[in-house]
Amino acid sequence: MLTRDSFIDDLLLSPILYIHTDRAVYVKIVKRGKLFLSFRFSFVSLRRFSNIRMNIKEKIATQAGELFLRNGIKSVSMDEIAIKLGMSKRTIYEYFTDKEEIVVYFLKYIENCQLEQFDYLFKTEPTVIDAFVKLIKGYRELDFFYNVKFKEDIERFFPKAKQVWEEKNEKKIQITKNLLQEGIKQGVVRPELNLDVTAFLLQETSGAYLHASRKPTLPFTIWELFYTMLINFVRGVATEKGIKIVDEFILSEQLNNTK
Repeated sequence: MLTRDSFIDDLLLSPILYIHTDRAVYVKIVKRGKLFLSFRFSFVSLRRFSNIRMNIKEKIATQAGELFLRNGIKSVSMDEIAIKLGMSKRTIYEYFTDKEEIVVYFLKYIENCQLEQFDYLFKTEPTVIDAFVKLIKGYRELDFFYNVKFKEDIERFFPKAKQVWEEKNEKKIQITKNLLQEGIKQGVVRPELNLDVTAFLLQETSGAYLHASRKPTLPFTIWELFYTMLINFVRGVATEKGIKIVDEFILSEQLNNTK
């Protein structure tokens, strides 16, 4: 049976062929001379199109990062990380001096992936609003939102990681502001907006689901909350031309959900 961990191992060790089109990336993994696995990403950010084999440091950081995102950082021990990776703690310490260094590396890794994703979307989509709604759809396909303890642990216990987190958010605010300016030129974003305020609010809104995640029960899913906040925010900053793009996206999502 193919598990997530065995899949990652095979991904690291097997020859990989990528076929990149305007609509998708087709991935074929060859193992021992035979096709091992083939799948399609309709929405993806790949750090390397020619070769995405992660080095050992990246493998440690990304798999430890998955544990941090789901459980918080303080509650995850180095022993748990070693077990997940199938390697000794000694090997981990050859690459990272402590847990905070893993967190910092992971945050920077995620930031680079996100920036490449943004760059790809906003270069390939016809307008900024098209790119925003595609980004929202991509979060749904990811189907994962990090635990509030991840952010709280960074703020309380890991000052270096906190600095990286804050710098990352500042960069995202500036990127959002630049994209809104481009959207104004395209005629899809309202020109009267205060872009500093709007970019800041979008960044803050995108993380508001964390407050709801503290509640033991909710009458809706975290995805429904996230989607409703962001799609209405994007619609609110759009011109009539941009609203039409958003409404067409909402309609297509409703039709897909009824199938």
